[in-house]
Amino acid sequence: MGLFLKSLEEPFLMGLFLKSLEEPFLMGLFLKSLEEPFLMGLFLKSLEEPFLMGLFLKSLEEPFLMGLFLKSLEEPFLMGLFLKSLEEPFLMGLFLKSLEEPFLMGLFLKSLEEPFLMGLFLKSLEEPFLMGLFLG
Repeated sequence: MGLFLKSLEEPFLMGLFLKSLEEPFLMGLFLKSLEEPFLMGLFLKSLEEPFLMGLFLKSLEEPFLMGLFLKSLEEPFLMGLFLKSLEEPFLMGLFLKSLEEPFLMGLFLKSLEEPFLMGLFLKSLEEPFLMGLFLG
């Protein structure tokens, strides 16, 4: 899996791959294959382009997919990497919108137990509309 992810370093290729995972079942299988922290880290690193992260977040609209994804970010460094990739306000907005289910918000907040992760998250909410979306 690591070699496969490495081969998707070109944003165009990663975009095509993400587009091919539009079926929730396929995205679920893919997320399940990223259970190793190293693989999830490699995947998150490949989503550095905002449009790729947006495409990925859009594909997690099903609550069970977002739950599966959040569960795979239990390692603090993975959550940190993910939060860092949400620096664009529209990406953070897209992510917050996907946490409307209370159990998803709870799962996300549970993953922010490390003070530096909570700090990183709060820093990303500097835009008033993002704070409103979060509190909303």
